[in-house]
Amino acid sequence: MGNPFIKAVFKFFLYPFMITGLILALIFGCKKEDHAELARLGPLSVTGVTSVSAVISGTVEYNGGVNVTSRGVVWSTSRDPAIEGNEGQADHGSGTGEFVITITGLSPATKYYVRGYAINSEGTAYSSQFEFTTEGETAMVTTAEVREITFNSAISGGNVTDDGGAEVSARGIVWDITENPSIDENDGMTTDGDGSGEFTSSLEDLSPGILYYVRAYATNSHGTAYGNQVEFTTPAGSTSVTTSEVTGITAAGAISGGNVKDDGGEEVTARGVVWDTRENPTIDKNGGITTDGDGLGEFTSSLEDLLPGTTYYVRAYATNNNGTFYGNQVEFTTGSSNARVTTADVTDVTDNSAVAGGNVVSDGGAEVTLRGIVWSTLEKPSVENNQGIMNLGFGTGRFSAEIRVFDPETTYYLRAFAINSEGVSYGSQVQFTTLNYPDVTTEPVTEITDESASVRGRVTSDGGATTTRGIVWDTSVNPTVENNEGMTSDGTGTGFFTSNITGLNTGTTYFARAWAENVVGVSYGEQFEFTTYDGRAVDIDKNVYFYVQIGGRDWMVSDLKTTRLNDGTTLQNVAGNLDWFLSWRRGLPSYCLYENDEKYKDVYGVLYNYYTVETEKLCPEGWRIPTKPDIETLINYVGGQDVAGGKLKGTGTIYWKEPNTGATDEFRFNALPGGIRSGSGQFGLPGEAGAWWTTTSDEAQAFLYFMTYDEEKIFWFNVVKGNGSSVRCMRGD
Repeated sequence: MGNPFIKAVFKFFLYPFMITGLILALIFGCKKEDHAELARLGPLSVTGVTSVSAVISGTVEYNGGVNVTSRGVVWSTSRDPAIEGNEGQADHGSGTGEFVITITGLSPATKYYVRGYAINSEGTAYSSQFEFTTEGETAMVTTAEVREITFNSAISGGNVTDDGGAEVSARGIVWDITENPSIDENDGMTTDGDGSGEFTSSLEDLSPGILYYVRAYATNSHGTAYGNQVEFTTPAGSTSVTTSEVTGITAAGAISGGNVKDDGGEEVTARGVVWDTRENPTIDKNGGITTDGDGLGEFTSSLEDLLPGTTYYVRAYATNNNGTFYGNQVEFTTGSSNARVTTADVTDVTDNSAVAGGNVVSDGGAEVTLRGIVWSTLEKPSVENNQGIMNLGFGTGRFSAEIRVFDPETTYYLRAFAINSEGVSYGSQVQFTTLNYPDVTTEPVTEITDESASVRGRVTSDGGATTTRGIVWDTSVNPTVENNEGMTSDGTGTGFFTSNITGLNTGTTYFARAWAENVVGVSYGEQFEFTTYDGRAVDIDKNVYFYVQIGGRDWMVSDLKTTRLNDGTTLQNVAGNLDWFLSWRRGLPSYCLYENDEKYKDVYGVLYNYYTVETEKLCPEGWRIPTKPDIETLINYVGGQDVAGGKLKGTGTIYWKEPNTGATDEFRFNALPGGIRSGSGQFGLPGEAGAWWTTTSDEAQAFLYFMTYDEEKIFWFNVVKGNGSSVRCMRGD
């Protein structure tokens, strides 16, 4: 009991009525501030993400022993946002406990980093960082006015004014004789490239004398957007045809026809009648059509498979080289002795099943003794001619059932039927296509760094249903959406999509493949293997170089781009041929871009004369230019001089000229053909050869190693120091 405070407390408990000022001072003078520390926050959660906003939830779990005077969140498109550096900040009161903040003013399709903060007298504490990506938007598109209208063609187009933050993969126009045509419902459609900007479209195979509606469309990964609707009418042409009155009307048929009085100077190759329950039927949009010979004169047509008690519209037509021309419209109504039945829309379609049915709306005055549905892969299935039939009771009213006998990805035609004493009646024909698994492909992995990579996929078929898609990856083969180390979700629909996968470990081999899922299931594209780089280095100009380890040494996988020595000395950029020659003769450290064109720098780096190499300050600190023995060691490690070029060259023919013989790049050295510049200033061999300096030299010349597009061998050359060649840095003894 040597501690005075403990003694005072003990005395307080023995003598409750003898509380002295000393004890009170000891008890109440022990302020929490004496032990204050930073507040502590729990992890954030993000919900309700839109294209411009998100809802952030956080918790101040502990105040650090003092009052939290301010709390909230900070966010940025860069990592680790803070009070002193951010793109947005939102405060939410003070104290401990949970808080919820809606942040706004974000950009669509953008990755953000967010951290919660809490401030007390000891300073500012932050939560762990949370990252999220805002939603994209559909594109914005306008429709161009229609011009150059003929009896069978016209010109229109549109303008994609905003891609909605995602690449526009398809654009064009759709048209129809009914309003608001779409890419799914139309008489005609064009595809006119991709991306933003104006485009022109040709409407073809139109019919004369028809009112059409036109809309531009633009599709990105977030859906299809449509422009304003434009309407126009094609000229009527000169062919003259009239429609005969309808006779012989029954519950299921009638007789009509027409008279082609004038062929307009072009032979009539087809004639007949079209009919529909909608007005102004055409040969493209109708409920039935006949073909009754050719040429001029009168003809008779039989209308069949009609519905009882139904009003139809009939027009005669005549087709020649100028197009298809129509007669006057005639209206009639079929008899009602048969039952009247309609076909319901097919729903809940899968790869092998669907729900179908109908509605007997009238028994025609005689009892419906049987009703059901028939289907076939051929049009107009009937109770006598079908690939499947299902009986579903009797009487009037609605009926439906699930059918589970279909084949995947197959188009079927289906009709409801009803039978009474007068015969069989059918509903309208419904067409549907069963679903299948989506088809998806994976492209080779690109833009590999020490911690990230880019993977592109393509959904070539959605299997007939809305498809979600993305990339999965793992350090084990065949990653899946259920078993993986990482996974992205990249919108819906068909077409190309690109995923940037991050948070990878350095120097690690991964397996990645695209996935696509619809209601049937998940499909996967080809698997690609890739390995992240072992690390990165940065030169004095802030250029980043990734590196790999080969034979116990670190090698950069791209050529130097620096324009300064690592002590800050600026190198001379020599463009002219004479000046380049003089820099050689004067022994001046110099560099140039191939053909003095900036576009070569990102891929091929910079060409240096040997005097820059002799400074021993060209590579970043800790790195060096290899000696000739260093390169000989590398060559021996990868298999010898006869095959080393192939083992070290970058693959493909994007940068190398065909055939890029033997290129496997199996050690990820990624040698590229940056060309050379002679001592006299002449450029040569871009895409055909690459040359890299070593530090091994004599008084007048220096060694470089050389690779070509048509050899898998590495070559040595001892050249004058005025040549311009690439430089590749290494690290290690």
